[in-house]
Amino acid sequence: RRRPWMAWLGPAMILQWVTYLGPISFVQGILAHYYGLDASIVHAVAIGLRGLLSMYTSPVLGVLSDRWGRRPALVWKAVVGIMLSLPPVLVPDCPMRGHLTCVMLVLNGLNGSQFAVPFSYLADIVQAEGRRSLSSMMALLLATSFTPAAILAPAAYGLFEKRFGEQAMWIGNIALSLVGVAYTALLVPESLGYGGGASPPGASSSAAGGSQSDGGQGSLSPGGARRRSSLNPAMYFRLLLPSGPAGAEKSRILRLMSSVIFLFYVAKWSMFGTVPLYAQLHFHWPPGKAAHLMSAWGVGQLGTMGTLAVAGKRWGVGAGQVGNGNERLLSWIGLCAGLVSMLILAGSVVDWMLFPAMMVGGVCMLTFTALSSYAGRLVDPSLSG
Repeated sequence: RRRPWMAWLGPAMILQWVTYLGPISFVQGILAHYYGLDASIVHAVAIGLRGLLSMYTSPVLGVLSDRWGRRPALVWKAVVGIMLSLPPVLVPDCPMRGHLTCVMLVLNGLNGSQFAVPFSYLADIVQAEGRRSLSSMMALLLATSFTPAAILAPAAYGLFEKRFGEQAMWIGNIALSLVGVAYTALLVPESLGYGGGASPPGASSSAAGGSQSDGGQGSLSPGGARRRSSLNPAMYFRLLLPSGPAGAEKSRILRLMSSVIFLFYVAKWSMFGTVPLYAQLHFHWPPGKAAHLMSAWGVGQLGTMGTLAVAGKRWGVGAGQVGNGNERLLSWIGLCAGLVSMLILAGSVVDWMLFPAMMVGGVCMLTFTALSSYAGRLVDPSLSG
């Protein structure tokens, strides 16, 4: 049996991120063409609806990955990612193309959280091999998949579109997506049950983020009682209630972290959704040039995630017990970087200022990885999804 590791998961994540981030500015270009100045509002509404759908599908995907394994969930995510490319390829001249693109953007929420299942895959490895830091492994995955995709894919897609045309670019994106589906289905080894540290697929798993990191401390279930995971997404929101299975203190921590991550994502997707559109509508950039803004974000994130991965491996930054302060410090650094990025954007009276703003914004991903690692150590193994 192949040993599950980053070398197998990384290429699958690279392909999924390339096929999503590469054409994203062209999706915004389609909306700008059909909706004009209202495109930013339409895009924001579509992203919001996608987020609501993702909020309910993420727990379901998590539970199913606990029962059937991580690989089927990863394959599902790769398949759903193809939908965004279908309208430009199948109905390129249809008057409803703009509306269909919005629908596919919303249905992309069937993926759930982009990071949840990959992070669970890493948590299985952390549990089985007794590694020091889950957060450093998260950072390493981001540094080797999401980040290079964010840097290279938008620029590469822009050059490809300029050379061969937009229709060929969309066809190529579908072909690359199918390669990702095949690679994930055939080559990525299953992590659930690896090393005997988690239940095999088909059983309720104990393989989520944090009780692996601290030897079971911080379990949400007093006494560690096992429960069969539910497919009802509403059940998991009980974790936020003082009277829920988390208990009063940990539910308070989870509510605080949920609020921070909610506001973080509002800011992040506001930047992703409006800055490239602003460049196209106000500075009259073509979609290919606007795609370079995502590359600038990726450059900032590359340095940040690379630094965190090295720090976690050498000094265990983010790897200590709950409350050691590392995650909170990293979260503050990320949030402050996001604020600085917003201030630069607010003063962007010339187009070149958009690039440093997006580059600084890439640092804010520290907040996501830090809080994900922090929350992981609060999770009951029976609620690992």
